[in-house]
Amino acid sequence: MALLLAAPLPAAAQIEVRIHAETRMELVARPDGPRVRVRGRLLDDMGDPLEGAEIALQATPASGVRQRANTVVTDAAGVFELTLSGNDVVRVLATYTGDRVHDPVSVEARNDPDHAPVTLEVSAPNGGEMSLDAAHYAIAVRVRAGGTPVAGIRLRVADELGRELATTATGAGGQASIVLDTATVGGPGVGRLRIGADAGPTTAAALTEVPIVRVAATTLTLGASSASTGEHPTVEGQLRWRGGGLTGRAVGVFAGERHVATALTDDAGHFEAQVPPANDAPRTLVARFTSDTQGFTDSASAPLELRATAPERVPVYWLFAPPALLLAWLFASRRRTRLRAEHSNRSAHDVGFVPSRRAVLGARTSIVRARVVSARGALPLTAKVSATGPGGVSIQTQTSPDGHFVFAEGALAPGPWTLEVEAPGHAPERTSLVVPHHGEWMDAVVRLVRLRDLGLDAFRAWVERWLPRPDAWPWLTNREAASQVAAAESPAVFELVNEIDRVYYGADDPSPAAVEALAARIQALPLEATGAPNPRAPT
Repeated sequence: MALLLAAPLPAAAQIEVRIHAETRMELVARPDGPRVRVRGRLLDDMGDPLEGAEIALQATPASGVRQRANTVVTDAAGVFELTLSGNDVVRVLATYTGDRVHDPVSVEARNDPDHAPVTLEVSAPNGGEMSLDAAHYAIAVRVRAGGTPVAGIRLRVADELGRELATTATGAGGQASIVLDTATVGGPGVGRLRIGADAGPTTAAALTEVPIVRVAATTLTLGASSASTGEHPTVEGQLRWRGGGLTGRAVGVFAGERHVATALTDDAGHFEAQVPPANDAPRTLVARFTSDTQGFTDSASAPLELRATAPERVPVYWLFAPPALLLAWLFASRRRTRLRAEHSNRSAHDVGFVPSRRAVLGARTSIVRARVVSARGALPLTAKVSATGPGGVSIQTQTSPDGHFVFAEGALAPGPWTLEVEAPGHAPERTSLVVPHHGEWMDAVVRLVRLRDLGLDAFRAWVERWLPRPDAWPWLTNREAASQVAAAESPAVFELVNEIDRVYYGADDPSPAAVEALAARIQALPLEATGAPNPRAPT
């Protein structure tokens, strides 16, 4: 019995669970002089293209005798094309057999020489920018066959996921105006509109796509609690769009053009921040949000006038409070010690490639799939992905609107590969992997840090070593932090602080070279501490 229990189970007893994704295919066959041009596209269930997939195309002429199948491979956009000789082809069958994670699919397209090919001319206002705050968005479509406008053609509009949004028919002059309800077109971000024309009595079916960006306006509020002269007032507000609060976004608070505080929004879009102590003179504060992703607009709050209230007289009985205050001071001192230890071990950003923990013993696959997000807020990014493998082979792809990219089964040959991910305004990341793998690269995450943050992080690492309190950084502006550790007559320090603010809050993203130069200048700063050096600072 002991031997039976210790013996390994046969391979047939092992259970393997595979989850397949739906696959969609678009296919059009139309006459092209004495030939027939076949064009199609292969997409997954998220509307993303499948690159490197083999498609078998089999043509059937009017005689009914099927021809030998031709095999084509999809490109980075999931598109495949083939030109067939002879215009007597009436049917074309395209077949994709699927892979480990995608279902097979077959689609048939008909070519009728008696039906004229159709072209679709689409006009999208504002360069394809669709405001989600407007009730509707209208596009204009003109249908031509052989250069002649065609009326009575049925048109269908769908989004990048194939969801139908509207239908109509062309009128006089082959024109149609299609009005879309912005409440049904999807959330903010990059997308596509797919416009298809049904076949008519004398015209063939047609399909085209136009890129769009769905944009939502943001609103920002700002309020404050009262504070006595010399106290740190607390300001609070909310960042919203029509769908609710925006989570994990940075909001800056300014007094004129001077930055005084920064806060991150919570799940409901709320934020709180403490600003420098109030004085007797009123100050005007404004909160500003600068969007770092497509789909949301920048916004600013209404000006807030902040006035300090006169401190109340201290009652006589408070003179007997010193013993209680002494105990509170001892408690706070112990708490500051804990904060300093915790603060020194806290990293500003978690960046780089993070493979999935889901690795299956014995599993071997060449599929590489990951999601590219920002290190701050985990928001999806539009990124370029490059894979360099054995023999210097290089393959490029792009992320989908939700930040995903995938190299399908067989796209990466066995051997070592280097992946590099680049996104506008972010520092690139690179990693190495070996194909095939055990599934750990099937659901990875790539976190990219903003170039703006790298410059500020370098300054923070330099100045925090010398601050008298480990928890002082969140409450200080860059200039105030520098004044804590550098002499007031050090123009190099404060000139550099101004440059850091320009890089972090500027309208344009800094270049990697500019950030590297800024970090080098920070490291070369002469330190002229205003007080005794921090004994906990590294030597």
